Amino acid sequence: MIVIAVLAGLIIGYGIYEYLRHQRRVERFPIRIHVNGSRGKSSVTRLIAAGLRAGGIRAYGKTTGTSPRVIDPQGLEIPIQRIRGASIGEQVKMFRYFHDKSPKALVMECMAIQPNYQWLSEHQMIHSTIGVITNVRPDHTKEMGPGMSQIAKSLCNSLPENGKAYTSESKLFPVMNKVADKRKTELVYVPHEDVTAEEMDRFTYVEHPENVSLSLAVCEECGVPRDVALAGMHKAHPDPGALRLVNIQINGKQITFVNGFAANDPDSTYRIWNQIDDLRNQVDQSLILLNSRIDRFPRTIQLVDMVAETIDADYLMIVGGRTAKARRHAIHQGLSAESVVDLGESTAEEVFNRSIKLVDGSALIFGIGNMGGGGGEIVEYFKYHTTLSEEMYL
Repeated sequence: MIVIAVLAGLIIGYGIYEYLRHQRRVERFPIRIHVNGSRGKSSVTRLIAAGLRAGGIRAYGKTTGTSPRVIDPQGLEIPIQRIRGASIGEQVKMFRYFHDKSPKALVMECMAIQPNYQWLSEHQMIHSTIGVITNVRPDHTKEMGPGMSQIAKSLCNSLPENGKAYTSESKLFPVMNKVADKRKTELVYVPHEDVTAEEMDRFTYVEHPENVSLSLAVCEECGVPRDVALAGMHKAHPDPGALRLVNIQINGKQITFVNGFAANDPDSTYRIWNQIDDLRNQVDQSLILLNSRIDRFPRTIQLVDMVAETIDADYLMIVGGRTAKARRHAIHQGLSAESVVDLGESTAEEVFNRSIKLVDGSALIFGIGNMGGGGGEIVEYFKYHTTLSEEMYL
């Protein structure tokens, strides 16, 4: 018993030592920005880091999105290799890594989904000086709650105590502001109307005005003038899951493939569909390619419902897990049996070939669902069939 008690004491003592050591590391970085939200976290993390760099602030960014990576003060990207699955403990390891780099600012994307882990990420690990919540969407409802108010409150677990935070969420702002008041934190709503079309056109990929305006507000809070920060953002590399398109000419057919896999919720996906309205009007057909992740099948059903209710496409192709069930649901929702194609667990090459066969003349193929579970491989296969000179960005 004595040995067990001694070992337990040593373990507890070491845990306290490491906790205090981490807190001392945290205090070495004057600016700590914690980016949370339903959509756009990776993009906003990248934009803020780029804006700070342009303003002469030595800043590191860390994203968790489609391809987790560290972005250094020169804008160079270092992929994060994970032996096991993602864990919020990774954030603590990042502070160890940054300790020897001596940056003035850290911009870190929130890794957590569970509400209690979001709280731990902020209040035990990052202790942000500036909080960011991009928006609130009907995402991860199993973990954060079925209602939008519940999701908003869950995301607010990452708000700092006695600090300042920014958001581009307008509808749920009153709910979020009540949580901020309890934390004695000033929550600022940032409208996007002050970002002009000309400023957005200078991005080499499609970026959302809400993300840009939110990032500019944070950079201004850190002392970087708007024009300086914006110039830096225009030079930033997009996230690998950023919306982009490739043009393909094959067998006398003209194909435009749009990678919208990273949106992965109905609201965001439908917004992108509306954004590409001009492209849809230039082709003979529109095809939806839905990547169904078996571990997120309820999301597949939500997207099928969205397609059936709001999108006028010639075909809905479903690839991945439980595709037969998804196809039956689509037909039950009113889509014709001929227009819903079950691709099953096809390879990226098989998806490409089946898609091309459905095209008669010219077509837009819009990939939705998720980058994971084969989505990334599909994107790369479509890109493989175009040259760099033919690749375009929305």
